[in-house]
Amino acid sequence: DECAWGSWLLAEYGQKCPFIELSRRVSPKHLGYAIKKRGFKPEEVTAYGEILNRNMPDGYVPTDVLAEVVASCPKYVSQWLDTERRNMIWRHQGFYESLCEVLLEKQPKQGKQLFGEMHRNNRHRTVDSGTKIPLLFFSAFKAADSAEVCSIRRILRGKTLTDNDLFEIAFLAQKHNRYEWLEKTITVYLNSDFALDIAKGLFLLGFMGTPSAGEQLDTWIAEKKPSWLHDCARRAKIIHERNQWAHHWFERFVNHEEKLQAWAAFHLFLRCVDRRFWLWGEKVISSPDVRYERLEHYRACRGSIVQKVKKNEEKSPFELKKCLVGWKVQESQLWPWLGAYLQEDSEPEDLAEAQRLRAKTDVAPINDDLLNAAKNAGRP
Repeated sequence: DECAWGSWLLAEYGQKCPFIELSRRVSPKHLGYAIKKRGFKPEEVTAYGEILNRNMPDGYVPTDVLAEVVASCPKYVSQWLDTERRNMIWRHQGFYESLCEVLLEKQPKQGKQLFGEMHRNNRHRTVDSGTKIPLLFFSAFKAADSAEVCSIRRILRGKTLTDNDLFEIAFLAQKHNRYEWLEKTITVYLNSDFALDIAKGLFLLGFMGTPSAGEQLDTWIAEKKPSWLHDCARRAKIIHERNQWAHHWFERFVNHEEKLQAWAAFHLFLRCVDRRFWLWGEKVISSPDVRYERLEHYRACRGSIVQKVKKNEEKSPFELKKCLVGWKVQESQLWPWLGAYLQEDSEPEDLAEAQRLRAKTDVAPINDDLLNAAKNAGRP
C-alpha cells in the first residue's frame, strides 16, 4: 500500500533527514532499515529501541538492526521477555521470531527460553514460502553452535515422528552449513543399538546433498546382509540419487545450447525435484553465464517448481508426511509414533520396555512384542 511504499522510500533515500522526522513518518517495521542505511548510529539505535518498546511492530524486524538494539538496550529486552507480556507474542509473532533469532546468537539462554515458549504454544506458524518449514526452526540452525542451541536441535531431532521431520532437520542443517553437527548426529544414530535410530541415520544420509553421503550409503549397503535396515538404506540411496538427478537435469537446462534439449531437460528436472533444490538451485541459475531466455523461463516456471516439489514429495519414494524411515505409519496408532505418550523429560516405564524390546530386532520396525507393549502403554 501507499504507507508501506512511502516508508520504504524514506528509509532508502532519507539519509539526510533528521532521525526525529523519519521516526514520525516511517513505520517501525521500515525504520530499522533506515537505521541500517544510516550506519547504525548509537543514538538512533537507542531511540529505535524505545520506539519498539512503545509501538511493537507486527511483522519482522531486520535481525542485524535488532541485534544492535539488544546490545544497546538490555532493559527493553527484559521487558519484552517479561511473563506479563507473554500474551503479546502471538499478536507480534514476527517481531518475537526476529528477537528469538537474535537472542539465540547473542544471548543463548534467553533465546532458548523464548524458543521453547513459542514452540510449545504455537497457535499458528509462519512458514517459509518455498519450503513450508516454520521460520522459527530456521533460527535454531542459523545461530552458532552453543550448549543451548544444540539442546534445541536435539529436542527437534527427538520429536521426529515422520520422514518430513527428518527431512526438515537435514535441510536446515545444510541450509546454514551445520554439516559438522549433522554428520555427528548421523554418526550417533548409526552407532545406536536401536534399529529405528540406525534407520533414521540412514535416511538423514539420504536427505543430504553431498556426494560423500551417497558413498557412505553405498558402503553401508555393500557391507550389510539383507534385512529391514538394508531395505531402508536402499530407499535412502534412491532418495539421495533423486537430488543428484534433479541437479543434473537443471544444469543441463541452464547450459545446453539447443532450446529443445533444454526444454526437455527442464521437464525431466520437474519429475525428480524436491525441496533440496532451494539449497543449490538459485546458485546455478544466478551464474553470469546463464542465457537470458533460460533465466526468464525459470522465473516464469518458479510456481510450477513449487507445485511439483509438493507433488513429488507426496509420492513414492518420498511420501514424507505419511512415512517414518520409509514405512507408512498412522498418527497416534503405533509406538514410537504414539504422540500422546511422548514426553520431553521422561517416558512411561511401559514405553521404555517397548524401547528395550525394539533393540532386540533389526528385522522390522514393529514386531509382536513391540505391538503388545504399545497396546498396553498407558494402561493402569
